[in-house]
Amino acid sequence: MANSTCAGIWDRYEKLKRSYYSLVEGALSKDSTLAQYAGSDRLNELVNELDRLLDDSSELINEHDRRKIQATIIPLLLRVEEAFADACLFECDPAASFEDYVYPRIYA
Repeated sequence: MANSTCAGIWDRYEKLKRSYYSLVEGALSKDSTLAQYAGSDRLNELVNELDRLLDDSSELINEHDRRKIQATIIPLLLRVEEAFADACLFECDPAASFEDYVYPRIYA
């Protein structure tokens, strides 16, 4: 297990968040969606890292720290999981209009 102290978990979270936003910026620069730009493999890797981080954070002894970090991780995890699901759909049927998959989230 990687560094599972509160400070270590925050550091790992910040690295994962930077990685996520780097992918978002790359997608924007290519006028693409995150799912199309990053693809399912990279997004799956990020989902797995965030899942491991969430698991590691559950071992924090201080309840306040545990709740705070988990409340921070979960929204990012949900965004990445959503992009991962979109990427999987797109890869199953790349001939389909990608906007058909993501329209509700993009324009809601």
